[in-house]
Amino acid sequence: MLISQNGFEKPKDSREAIVILEKNKILSKKVSLQIQDFISFRNLLVHRYGKVNEKQEYENIAENHKDVLDFVKEVKLFIKKNYSHPTI
Repeated sequence: MLISQNGFEKPKDSREAIVILEKNKILSKKVSLQIQDFISFRNLLVHRYGKVNEKQEYENIAENHKDVLDFVKEVKLFIKKNYSHPTI
């Protein structure tokens, strides 16, 4: 929605969407890279590109769930700065 509402270039996939958000200063480089890694892991799980170790899946999610929270914080901050309306 942020990409569309702000008239940013249309991404080809979810990874490119994250890069566009970084390029337009909605996400920091750190969070962008974290989420891109998360997308790669998600793709591995969904498409089963290889045999996935369930213990490894759990450990990855347990260790990296903070990345999603960081993503949400940065998006919320952008929305607050750019879409807040003063109360009358």
